[in-house]
Formats: sequence, structure tokens, C-alpha cells
Amino acid sequence: MSVSRTNLTALNIKILRILKKKRLVDARFSMFFIIFAAESKNIGNMRHLIIIIITLMIQPIYVKGDNNQLYKQLDAALAQRAHYVELKEKSLNEIKQGAKYVTSNEDKLKLYEQLANEYKAYEYDSAMTYVNKGLILAQKSNNIFFNKRFQLSQTRLLITRGFYAEAKEILQKIEPKEEPRDYQFLYYYTMYGLYNNWSTYCENNEFSKNYDLKKVEYLKKAIELSPKKDAFYYYLMGELYYFSNHPNNNKTIQYYKKALSMEKANSRLHAMTAFALSEVYQKANNLELMEHYLLVAAISDITSATKENVALQDIALFIYKHKTRSLNKAQEYINLSLEDAYAYKSRLRRIEISSKLQLITNAYTDDIKTTNRLLNIALLVIILLLLGVGISSLFIRKKNRLLKQKKDEISATSDKMEKLNGQLHLINDELKDTNQKRERLVKVYIDLCYKNIERNSKLRTLAVRKIKANQSKELLSLLSSSSSTEKENKEFLTEFDKAFLSLYPTFVSELNKQLTESAHIQLKENGEMPPILRVCALLRLGITESSKIAGILSYSPQTVYNYRSMLKNNAIDKEHFEENVLKLCMVITD
Repeated sequence: MSVSRTNLTALNIKILRILKKKRLVDARFSMFFIIFAAESKNIGNMRHLIIIIITLMIQPIYVKGDNNQLYKQLDAALAQRAHYVELKEKSLNEIKQGAKYVTSNEDKLKLYEQLANEYKAYEYDSAMTYVNKGLILAQKSNNIFFNKRFQLSQTRLLITRGFYAEAKEILQKIEPKEEPRDYQFLYYYTMYGLYNNWSTYCENNEFSKNYDLKKVEYLKKAIELSPKKDAFYYYLMGELYYFSNHPNNNKTIQYYKKALSMEKANSRLHAMTAFALSEVYQKANNLELMEHYLLVAAISDITSATKENVALQDIALFIYKHKTRSLNKAQEYINLSLEDAYAYKSRLRRIEISSKLQLITNAYTDDIKTTNRLLNIALLVIILLLLGVGISSLFIRKKNRLLKQKKDEISATSDKMEKLNGQLHLINDELKDTNQKRERLVKVYIDLCYKNIERNSKLRTLAVRKIKANQSKELLSLLSSSSSTEKENKEFLTEFDKAFLSLYPTFVSELNKQLTESAHIQLKENGEMPPILRVCALLRLGITESSKIAGILSYSPQTVYNYRSMLKNNAIDKEHFEENVLKLCMVITD
């Protein structure tokens, strides 16, 4: 079904009104929506309209995300407060250094005015000091123009301290007549500031309405004299539309945003404009944007080292009312605001903060009490649980004691079995090793026997052949040769050394323990045993007759006797030396 252009436009306007009533859109989107309604004839169905409505409805979500980021920036700026104060002091010192080169009274007056303006929102006492210096010098030099300008500066400072009657008395004396436009502008702007602060201080009592009328009157006069198209002009226009309760709220926002876009983020005017925008959105009940611009204003106050501020305390109050952050954070912000108020000596700000501080402190105290109450309940539950656990543990401990007794008995038996099993494994391993060594010795023995049999067979064959050939002399000569016998003996001794040391690898070290240190015996470089060690080896094998030892080793009996005597003489226990040798390298010990 088609929809006529007139009907669709009416529908769009109706939807816009509903969304604005629900506070889901702000002025930025109103113009876009109207244009869309005018061009809706080109829309073939309602899908595009629905998409735009959804886009407008999710705008607060983006603002909320942006506010979370601004809170992080605010905390980061607060952490750097000392740095921004240091920058401010550095800037002030540079101006003061320039005073050394100023000689004329008029230049000094300008310098005092500049310092008074720089100190105005930073440090009340210093600002008033330079105002008083300017007043004294202006009177001394009979400079009426600067005398009035310094009186204006004096009244502005008195207003920040809450001395409204005193400020008004001075202003009545210096009302402009034929003074330049810039002086008139400053005068009317000061008057506007007086009644604006006075109205705020009265908190909607019977005098507030009169003060509101006067502040608008003087604001209009200040705007007429203000330099056009600069940031301050647009700020004042926003103030006029706001305090005049102009029905076009969008116009107020446009002026403020224009001023905001033209100012640096760390300027006093930027903070004032952002704070003014937050009040506009508060009046429109748009809490997300109110919170947004309060955060922007507070960050500007901190980065510009402004001590005469309001935004941070309002953020604390906002957190208290809407619980967007923890009350601990609200307490931190309000305390910092109070610290600035005392540092600046602003009576009005102290009064404002004191009422807010009481609310936040009470809420914070209630929050702590609630937390403590919950902790006490949790503690009671934990105590009951611990009591239950204690009773259960006593019952379990009794059962565990019985189980432990059984377990200890089983464990003791298991340890004994494990120990016996370990001993059996050890004995079994030693037996396996002994068997392997014995197998190797049997192999060596068989190999020697085989070689001996083969050698005898070859010798018999050779003897038969030589006898048949009537070569008995050659046979006799061959048999009489000792070179063959020496070679065979050497091979035997080499095999004997290998076999014995394989069977008793620790024999040499154990034997040396039986001898004095100077008589220790070592193996040859090629790993073979020296003759005296071979004699000991045969003694270990139970061959104790010197004649047998001499026959096996192809030594003379006297040589064997000499070796045995030498060993006994060098033994630690001479009487039982050979008995001790028999006990060396026992495979299994008792």
C-alpha cells in the first residue's frame, strides 16, 4: 500500500515529537529528521524510516561510552594536577620577570592588570594583591581610567568571594558615562556576573526574580558592546538565550557549541561554556549529555589550573544521585573541590560544597554501613559453616585415626616387603652379572682349550711329516725354539688379565687397601696386569702353591716366592695378608 507524501511527512513529524518527548534525540538530529520528512516521497517503503529511528534511539549508548572515556581522562588529569599548577606558575613567573624591564607607570598598570586577570580564577589573595597595587599606582599617578578598571577587577574578585553588597557599592560609584566601549563592556559584564551569582546564592527566594531580571538586562548591554564573532560573544549569546528562557533551546545550544569549538580545551572560557551546556541539558533532562559536558568542563578546569570551579563538585553530586560511579569516587571529587575552594578562599563555593559534601558523606557512610552489615551477615554464615566443618572434622578425624592405624600397619608391612623385594632384586642382578662373567670365563677357557688342541694337532701333523721325510734335525730345532712358546704365553696372559679383571673389576683398588701407600700396584698403560699383580690374582683364585703359580705364569718358583714375600712385607696386616686376598671382591657378602 502506497503512502502519500503529506501523510508520511506528518507521520515523521509525529515520530520526532514522540522521540523528543522521550528525550531520545537532541537538536543535532532535528534538522536532519525534518529534511528526511520533506524528501520522504522518494521512499518506496517504511524500512528506511525504521532504520533512522533505531539510529536515533541508540545515540545515548554512544554518549554513555564517550562518558566512560571522559571519566578516564578526568582521573588522568587529576593525577597530573601538580603538573598543570606548575605550568601555571611558570607562566605567571614569566610575566613577573617581564616587570623588571617595565619603567612607565602605564605599562606597570597594564602588567598588574594582566597578573590580576591571570590570578583571578587561580589564587584570590595574589589576584587581590595585584589589584591593590594597581589601585595605589593609578591613584598615585592620577590615572582615572585604570583606577576604574582596577575597581572593576576588585568587584569581580569580591563577587567570587560572595561579597555582593560590597561589590555593588563599588560598582555604583564607577558607573560608566563617557568611558571607552571596552570599559563599558567590562562594567556591564561585571554587573551581569554580580546579579547572576547573587541570584544563585539566594536559591529562588523572594529576591531571586528581581536579580534574574537585572542580570538579563546587564547581559544584553554587555552583548551590545561585545566584540562580535569571537568565542566570548557566542558564549554571551548562549547565556542570553538560556537565561531569557527562550523557547528555541536549539539556538542556545548552537551558540554555546560555537563558542566551545573556537576555544582551546585548557582555557577558562572552554570550561565555562561546557558547564553552561551541561546546565542546558540538565534543564532538558538529558542526563547523558549533561554528564558529558560536566566532565568536559571539569577537565578544562583542571588543565587550566582553575581553582574557582564548580564542575567537579557537580560531577560528584551527579554520581551521588544517579550512581554512575562508586560513592568512593564521588567522595574523592567533592573533597578535591573543597580543597580548591579553601585554597582559593571562595566563600560561595565552600557553602555550595558543604551542603553537597554532607549528602555524599552521608550516602557514603550509609554505603559503608550496608557493606559492613552484609559483611557481618557473611561472617556469621562463615562462623556457622566453620562450626559445622569443625564438628564434621572431629567425626572424620576419629575415623581417620582408625584408618591411619590400619594404614600404618599395612605401610610397615609394605615397607618390609619392598625392602626385601629390593634386596632380592639386588641379589638377582648380582647373580645375573656373576653368571654373565662366568659365561665369559667359560668361553675364554673353551677358546684357550681349542687353541691348545689345534696347536697340538698342527704340531703332531708337522712331526709326522718331518719324520717321514727324515727331517728329524729340523723338527728338533723347531721344537727347541722358544719364540713360539713366548708368543703363546703372552696370548695366555693377555686373555687371563682380561678375564680376571672382567670377573673382579674392583680387585686392584681393593688389593691396594691391603698394602701400604708406597706399595700400591697399578695396571700397565695397555690395561694389562704386572707380574706381581698376576701372582695376587692366582692367590685370589685359591692357587696358593708357588710351583703351580710358577707353572701357570711361566715364572720360576723363586720369582713367585720373591713376589709373595714382597707383598707380605708391604701388607698392612702381614700375618693374614693372603687370607685377606682370598676375601677380596666377594660377589655376595653376609
